[in-house]
Amino acid sequence: MTATSNQTFTAAQFNTHVRDNLLVTEAALAPASQVDDDGWGTYYIVGTGTNAIAARRTSYDFVAWSEQSTSSSTYTNLSRTYGPSVTVVTGTQAIVMIQASIGNGTANAYSAVSFAVSGATTVAASDEWAIEVDGRAASVSEADNMPRYSMYKFVTGLTAGTNTFTMKYRVSGGTGFFNQRTLIVWPL
Repeated sequence: MTATSNQTFTAAQFNTHVRDNLLVTEAALAPASQVDDDGWGTYYIVGTGTNAIAARRTSYDFVAWSEQSTSSSTYTNLSRTYGPSVTVVTGTQAIVMIQASIGNGTANAYSAVSFAVSGATTVAASDEWAIEVDGRAASVSEADNMPRYSMYKFVTGLTAGTNTFTMKYRVSGGTGFFNQRTLIVWPL
């Protein structure tokens, strides 16, 4: 329909060409605001291309007060527990936050926490986006004043689809200790 001067819209024309097009806005296409049982996961909208949007939601995993260790010099899972790990539907980008209390039983030994991606995308954990702790006195527990660190990474180059983000751990020597581990992913 083309609007012209001094012409009146009928109700049917208005409903077809104005009202129905308003139902194709971001707010109309978004799912009803939903929150998971744990209070996380409210949806937000991201652009996925020209005139295209998708609903995404933040996801997280937290391992509380379960001190774990590794002596591996390459990124690995910890000795008794996996992750934390989060599986989400992403576009080609995501924002990832990792957080952990980090220590090492050997003074000045390096301990690191990173994350890997699997699923639609495969990316190995890397020092390039790791929390790195070096040059500290030996600490093996919260009682030793093992500090808590966090970092954010804007991840690009993902393959759109279902991706799993998993925290990984390594040391340069000695035994690394990790506690209060958190992983949060904002898929874009």
